[in-house]
Amino acid sequence: MASIDREAETRYFIAKCANIHSFKKCVNTCEWACRDRDKPPHPKDILTEAFSSGKVILIFSVNNCHGWHGYVEMIGPPAEKQPIKNCVMSKSTNDHIHKDDIESFTTESNFLTSDTVSLSEEELIQTKALIQDSNNRTCEKFSVQKKHWYYFPVRWEVNFINEFGEQCLPSKETENLVAVDGTPINKARNWQEVSPDIGQKICLLIDHHYKFLNDKRDLKLKQSLEKNPDPFYIVQSGEVEEQMWKKVVDKVERELGRVHLACPFGSQRYNLHKAESDTDMFIVYQANTKDLLGFDPPKHTVKNSDHEECDYTIHEVHRYCELILNGDPRCVETLFLHPDSLVQTSPEWKNLVVKRMLFLNIECLDKYLRDAEGSRGIKQLRRWCDDNPSAKLLSIKMCKLLYIVVRLLQNAKNIVDGHPLEIYRLEGSQERKLLMSIRAGDFPVEQAWSIIESLQTEISKKRESLSIQSVTDEAKAQMEEWLIQMRYTNFLEKH
Repeated sequence: MASIDREAETRYFIAKCANIHSFKKCVNTCEWACRDRDKPPHPKDILTEAFSSGKVILIFSVNNCHGWHGYVEMIGPPAEKQPIKNCVMSKSTNDHIHKDDIESFTTESNFLTSDTVSLSEEELIQTKALIQDSNNRTCEKFSVQKKHWYYFPVRWEVNFINEFGEQCLPSKETENLVAVDGTPINKARNWQEVSPDIGQKICLLIDHHYKFLNDKRDLKLKQSLEKNPDPFYIVQSGEVEEQMWKKVVDKVERELGRVHLACPFGSQRYNLHKAESDTDMFIVYQANTKDLLGFDPPKHTVKNSDHEECDYTIHEVHRYCELILNGDPRCVETLFLHPDSLVQTSPEWKNLVVKRMLFLNIECLDKYLRDAEGSRGIKQLRRWCDDNPSAKLLSIKMCKLLYIVVRLLQNAKNIVDGHPLEIYRLEGSQERKLLMSIRAGDFPVEQAWSIIESLQTEISKKRESLSIQSVTDEAKAQMEEWLIQMRYTNFLEKH
């Protein structure tokens, strides 16, 4: 068989995608799919014929996003895989099935092209309503037809989703382009072929828009860097951890004020670090009272920028007190640290630690739970599991996420149990063994959800009878007295 000259002819087709989720799936897997229509010509035959004669470019548009999201080259012809169930409403209404049996109705395939769903919008809404109605035990029976999907590999030339999210080439940029049959390009059908001239123009516009977004991002980053103040601390090559701590603490005391607390945050704080873990610094200092009362008071917080090598957070003691009263977990945790976690402390700070149980309030509990259960916690883990339904083990990234979620829930449980926070996980403890096994990777998905649900259940049950309050007048009074006494003492010492 004679070899094909792949550059002999390039043909362009429009690929309509039902939603962003399906588009992301295609970007991540480098695979797309088509299925037969009710009547020929079928997309698989059109694409196979085009692929056999030359290069094939698919230009993607996501429904209701009003633009063009990228383009790919087909690198293989469509091939049949496992048939996918396509559920169609039965004409009969006499038979009933359990509502759980219609899950396949709303999830036909990993990929949703714009012509995937065969029901009307009204029928789809009605069916979803039945699924969501927890009191409804039955629904109308569905007849099941087998629709064959044909999958093919693609190579992405340009897409916006990985770097620019849902931004795309606006459809107004192509509103003057017309297909061969006179159809406006912006209203082209799924799998409609367009002329090479029009196809090249759209791809070129996508290229130019990608460059525009890239240049805009680079300019914004440059402007941001120019506005950033000089780093408070720059790591020197070859510095060991002890040297870093000494230099930072000395610099704070020399330029800002007396250090009351220096300790790590991140994995080192919890005794969950590895040899390659970074050193993240947390420091509380007290500015001179005279400076605070003057015209040029010091900053309440000094933090590293995103582009610095060393992570540090430096709070003036007033800001530190505010955050503790507001239930900020990272600050409240410092009152419960293990001696091995402390780099430097003052006698005054130790006096505050004596009263630490006053500051375990409902705000702290809620923030632990929000961090654990929010969009960067359990919700993100749930999305990953939904996107990877066949996965038995969590990815490395999801293992790290799970490790953080479980740690947060463990400390939330400390609060509802009425116990001090166990921040430093002791060697050999069950809590540390569990967290380190999660962090090691390849953690079973089923076990992950079992651990999360167990902790959530315990917290929920005990929270109902919880006597813990919001920040109390006593806590405020004690904190205020502690702070004012230090301000007064400093003022007397300096004058």
